[in-house]
Amino acid sequence: MRCSNCGKKIRKRSNFCIKCGAKVPPALKKDKKAKNGEKGEKKKRRKRILVPAAILILILVVAFLLFGCDRVKQGLEENKAYTKISQTVKDKLPFDLPKLPEIPIDLPALTKKLPFDFPNPAALLGDKEPPDDEQILEDLKKYLEKEEKVKLNSLEIERRDTAEEGKEETVYAKAETTSKKGTIQKSYNLFYKKGLLGGWKLKEAVDSEQAEKEAKAAKKEKEAKEAKEAKAAKADKSGNGEKEEKSAAGEKSKEEEAPKGVDSKIVLADENLYQDLPSDWTYSNVKVIAHSLDMDSGTDRVIVYMELKTAYVNLTGTKEITYQLDHKTGEWKSTGPASKLACLSIEPIVIPGQENGANGLPV
Repeated sequence: MRCSNCGKKIRKRSNFCIKCGAKVPPALKKDKKAKNGEKGEKKKRRKRILVPAAILILILVVAFLLFGCDRVKQGLEENKAYTKISQTVKDKLPFDLPKLPEIPIDLPALTKKLPFDFPNPAALLGDKEPPDDEQILEDLKKYLEKEEKVKLNSLEIERRDTAEEGKEETVYAKAETTSKKGTIQKSYNLFYKKGLLGGWKLKEAVDSEQAEKEAKAAKKEKEAKEAKEAKAAKADKSGNGEKEEKSAAGEKSKEEEAPKGVDSKIVLADENLYQDLPSDWTYSNVKVIAHSLDMDSGTDRVIVYMELKTAYVNLTGTKEITYQLDHKTGEWKSTGPASKLACLSIEPIVIPGQENGANGLPV
């Protein structure tokens, strides 16, 4: 369907032209629907006629093939009425009817021979029974000629072992082979496997002596690996304590090697630490809790914790004091008085029989 204004093709079920925007008249849609309806009716009529005709022709062909011309003629000849009428007609005629010559017609054969033969199902699936001595001899001969480039002279089968519910079989045999090096005798292990198609097939033929050497080497390697793992596990157990001791010694040596600041005893004995404390305060449990060491500038800022006590309160706090390193003598000297006490906690002391104020101090 095309636009009546610009001639652009319009999509199905579109109400407007995408090029010029003209509206699609309803008449065009109805005409198209009517045409589509007529086409549909014609197709339906054709189907109604063709389908029964095809069925009828098929029935006639099948009937002809089943019964044929010869059977129709034979049935008529066997009919007594037909024989009587033909005899009466012949008697009344004043002359003898000439016999029509038979025309030889060679009908084409309905079946043709295929250019190939279907495989024997038994050969396709293979033998159910394991291979016999002749088959083993033939398989090993082909294998040796292909893989080892040697010629098989004779074969003596020693024994057979069947495994996995009769699907695998190992044949142990002695063979005499000839190559450029001469004639030698070898023992072979032939591994057969039964497949779904083809039956029993030789998968591999291995020299018994070589296989035994490889097995011994693999066993020896496995035992050595297990012994090595056991030794390593034992060493790990016994070495855990040594490792811990070494790590502790290493950490200790690192601590010893690390640069140290001023000695805590020097700090606690320094008078600059206690200069601003009132005389009625008693101090106890004084200890160094942190160092802030700077070796580039040669300074050490020390944080000291102390507990103070009076008749009324218990107080805890920290003070900071800085030391300078004298590189000539290697001694640390304080640069001045310590900082004021930074209070951490304060607790009033309650005296029995004495009234206290709101701040916990005696009134």
